[in-house]
Amino acid sequence: MELGEFLRARRGEVTPEQVGLPTTSRRRVSGLRREEVATLAGLSVDYYVRLEQGRERHPSTQVGSPQIMAAQMEHLIEATYRPNLRLGIIPWTTPVHSPALHCFTIFDDRAVIVGTETATAIITDPDDIADYTKRHAFYTRYTVVGDPARALLTRLAQDYRNLT
Repeated sequence: MELGEFLRARRGEVTPEQVGLPTTSRRRVSGLRREEVATLAGLSVDYYVRLEQGRERHPSTQVGSPQIMAAQMEHLIEATYRPNLRLGIIPWTTPVHSPALHCFTIFDDRAVIVGTETATAIITDPDDIADYTKRHAFYTRYTVVGDPARALLTRLAQDYRNLT
């Protein structure tokens, strides 16, 4: 999930009451307004909007605060319950002799989306897709899924909360 998607999803799930903001009878959104999130995070509204729209390529470290990281872990925990998703996590303590240098998503035998820090590419060459399929099989051997993945994410979320 991209940062902007995450921010939009979480903003819609949090109510003003949950963060101690007064509620007004006239709200056009069910969750928090962009202005409210920006104020709570100590960001300018313009900067927050750029983050949410994916126009900011290099977010400040403030955006990755422990509270935000804990919320991301909780969002991943929720994602593990989706029937159409198998979320595998490689614990950082697991020695992997060929670490992934970027993320990739295999959609089917016709396309792989590769994401790096600065770019995204859609791979359609069958030989390249086969290579990514082999890489996926390699990394899958090291992953934890289901309850073990949720336990790991829960522990990480708590570790992040303890940093505040």
